[in-house]
Amino acid sequence: MPAYRIPDNVISQSVANETVLLDLDQGAYFGLDAIGTRMVELLRTQPDHAAVVEVLAGEYDAPRPTLRRDLEALIQRLEESGLIARDE
Repeated sequence: MPAYRIPDNVISQSVANETVLLDLDQGAYFGLDAIGTRMVELLRTQPDHAAVVEVLAGEYDAPRPTLRRDLEALIQRLEESGLIARDE
């Protein structure tokens, strides 16, 4: 599975462990909490979703199935909004 990147037309600003993604072309806007921010950070460097879940499980007190479901939902939502893209 490919890693992800933030497209050139999207700006990303992090403040206090939270991130805002803004698509300058479409006006799509998305705010990420601390866990969502961490998920996106890991996705940008790690193509294996299972490895991302393992890192998150070590950092947060959440069950792996919940982390996997939340990660997949976040990826789908951000991809549909054009705020992340697969780095193929």
